[in-house]
Amino acid sequence: MKFDMADLRYFRADKYTNKDRTFDDYSDLPRPFATIGMIKRGKWLYEENFANSDEKRSGVVNGGDLLYIPQSSTYSATWRADGSGMSECVSLHFELSGGFFNSRRTNVRKLASSDSDGADFESILRLYRAPGAEDEKEAFKKQAMILSRLYDLISRFTDQIAVGADNTDPHLLPALNYLQPHPTDHVSVAELAAMCYISESYFYVLFRNSVGVPFTEYKNSLVIAKAERFLIERPELSIEEISGKLGFSSSAYFRRVFQRFLGCSPREYRVSHRM
Repeated sequence: MKFDMADLRYFRADKYTNKDRTFDDYSDLPRPFATIGMIKRGKWLYEENFANSDEKRSGVVNGGDLLYIPQSSTYSATWRADGSGMSECVSLHFELSGGFFNSRRTNVRKLASSDSDGADFESILRLYRAPGAEDEKEAFKKQAMILSRLYDLISRFTDQIAVGADNTDPHLLPALNYLQPHPTDHVSVAELAAMCYISESYFYVLFRNSVGVPFTEYKNSLVIAKAERFLIERPELSIEEISGKLGFSSSAYFRRVFQRFLGCSPREYRVSHRM
C-alpha cells in the first residue's frame, strides 16, 4: 500500500469568534490549506467561485453543523451571529503532501455531523493548545494523538467531501499536486509539463482552460498564500526575510505582488492579523 497522504505538511487547530456580518474573502486568492470546522454558535453563509466559469455555488452551515473548505478553493463567506451577538467555530487547518485532499477536486460544503463530532474537535483543540512537553517521548505521544484523531475525522468525512467533485483536468493533477506544497521551488514549466506527459505549449493552454487563470497567476497566488502564513505565524521574520524565503528578486517586488493580490501591504496585513 502506498501512503501518498502520510506527510502532514501543516496543521493548526483554533477557535474563532466573530462579530455579526464578519466577512471572509478568498474569492481572488486560493485557500492555502484545507479546513474542517464545527460551527458552535451562529451560522456561516458561503459563496464559492469556480474556475473558468461564471457559475457560483452557495450554502449555509448552521450551528452544530460542520464545514469543509478544500485547499486552493476560492470563495467568500459571511459569519452571522446568534443571540449573543457572536459566532464561534472550532477549525482544523491542514495541508497534506499528496492524495485526494491535496488537489482541487472537491467543493466547499456542509458536512453531516454526529453527536460525537463536537467532542472530537474540542479534544484535538485541547491537545494542540496544551503546553509543549519537554520530554521527547511525551511530545511524540501528543503529536501521535493529534494525528490519529485528525486522520480519523478525515476518513470519516471523505465520502461526503467527494460528492460533487469538480472537473479539473486529470492530466494536470501531477503538476498541481507538486505545486501546492512546493510553490517556491525553482521548477520550470517544461518540467511540470513533463510530469503531466504533455508538451509545454499544451500545458499553458490546458492550465488556463481547466484552472481558470494563467499558470504564473496561479503560482503567485500560492506563494502569496504562503506569505500570509509567514506573516501571521513567524513574527520574528522581517518583510525582507520573508521576501527572500519566498524567492522574490526584491522586497519591493514582493510588496507590489502582495498588494495586488490582497489589497494591502504585508506590514498592514501582519498588523491586522496579530494573534
